[in-house]
Amino acid sequence: MPQLTPHAVETRQRIILQAVQAFREKGLRDVRMDDIAHALKISKRTLYQLFSDKEALVIATIEHDHAEFEKFMEAKTQETQNVLELFFCIIEYRMKSVKDCSPCFFSDLNRYPRLVECLDSKQALAIESNLKLLLRGVEEGLFLPMFDYRFILETMHTQVRNVLNDERFADQTFNHCFLCLVIVTLRGCATLRGIELIDRFMQEHELC
Repeated sequence: MPQLTPHAVETRQRIILQAVQAFREKGLRDVRMDDIAHALKISKRTLYQLFSDKEALVIATIEHDHAEFEKFMEAKTQETQNVLELFFCIIEYRMKSVKDCSPCFFSDLNRYPRLVECLDSKQALAIESNLKLLLRGVEEGLFLPMFDYRFILETMHTQVRNVLNDERFADQTFNHCFLCLVIVTLRGCATLRGIELIDRFMQEHELC
């Protein structure tokens, strides 16, 4: 993409934020580029000058979400006392960010090949980041040392994706699936001290 003017940068950001909201509310399939342009009162020409097609816009929203999460992580890493506190912050962040998401949003993600590649790349980064956290948790005495944590993370990510794409679980919210899979995984790997912290978190947030 050529160098953008400050006005174009601001317009591009407005488009991304509008798309994030629209995609989460209605899913990807039911939101047209026309809808985005109309909501922002901009021309389709302007929209397509900044995003070559709908898939490019969807990818931009994923990149935006990833950048926002990285900022969040940087701040919370400094504020939290241990790895489990940080994981609790991550869980709350993820659950809040998709609280009102349409179930179609997740199933629609597989409709775009370039987007799938982008998500796979982000998943690989997430696995590496979470692996470092879990190993730090072992050093802090919160997780047991005998587990293959890379394998655990890879299978957990696969489980989450498979559940979201399985019609049998279409009536389940993302938060319900995410919470069940993540908390069960973390608790199963935790030491007695770690289990105590996890159970306290669940009780305080009325998640159990």
